[in-house]
Formats: sequence, C-alpha cells, structure tokens
Amino acid sequence: MEVKKTRKIRGFLSIELMLALSVMAILGGISLYFGKRVFDKTKMVAMMTKAQMFIMKLLEYHDLMGRWPIATDNFVSIRAVALELNEAFDEVLEYNPYSLSRENPEKFPDIWVRIGARKKLNRHGEGVLEELRRRTQRNVSESEVKIFESVRYFSPKKGDRPWIQSAEEDINKRHPGIHAVLG
Repeated sequence: MEVKKTRKIRGFLSIELMLALSVMAILGGISLYFGKRVFDKTKMVAMMTKAQMFIMKLLEYHDLMGRWPIATDNFVSIRAVALELNEAFDEVLEYNPYSLSRENPEKFPDIWVRIGARKKLNRHGEGVLEELRRRTQRNVSESEVKIFESVRYFSPKKGDRPWIQSAEEDINKRHPGIHAVLG
C-alpha cells in the first residue's frame, strides 16, 4: 500500500501579510506625493494662464485708448479695483469676459499688477521686490515676479496679508508729515 503525501494548504504568514501591506502603503504614499505635485503644477499653470489672459485684455484696452485703465506705478491688486476695471473694459472692449452684465462673468485672477514695468523704482523710491516684501510682509523671491508684455504681475500666496488700500493711505503711512504739506 502506498502512502500519499498530502500537502497542507496554508495561508499567508502574518509577517508576509504585513510586508505586503507596508510595501503597498509606501507605494501609495509615493504616488500621493507625486500626484499632489502634478496637481499643484497644473494649478500654477492655470493661474499663470488666467493672469496672462487678463494682461492681454489690459493691452487690448491700452491699444484702443492709448492709456491704461488703472494709473499706477505701484503694484495694484486686480480684485481691489475690479469695479473700475469692469466699467473701463465694458466701455471699450467689444467682448469683455469680466463684464458684470454678462450671465456668467469670469472672475478676475488673484494677481497684483504693476504696469510701469520699465521703471525700476516706484514713486516711493522702492524697487519691485522691496515693494512686494513690504506689502506681503514676507521675503518674496525674484522668481515670483513675472513679466508679460511689459507688465509685471505677482500672484499672492494664502499667507500674504490682504492688501486693499489707496495710494494716499500708503503715502501717509510711509511719510506721516507729508499730509500736512499736501493738505
């Protein structure tokens, strides 16, 4: 009589199972990290594209009118002057994507624009980076300031302080005695 050897079917050992799960967790973490980087990069490209589209409308306005819709040699927050820009664009541009009267208007991009890009100093005697560092209250790097067709633009970060103030308020804060001389 022959004795058959039967092989016992067994499952995974707990160590094998833990090893397989840890490898899967590591691979999942790596894919999430790179997925977030890709998502952040596409978000940044979309922001840059919106900013450049807006600047194209500014340039179109300048070509038609011979002047800029906002007169400043400082950075100005586009969302802070949105109403004035909407009115100016509606007057001049045949197709204004930012119009308040349209059914689905686009929102202005969250950028700060400095139109006097050829000038190195603003009217306060500050350079571009010094002005942005003062306004944002952080160390703004040179790579954050972009230039498109003679217009400098800057996209603020979440931590940057909100900035909506007039040039007159800005002058009074920097030079408290000037108001008495001007007024």
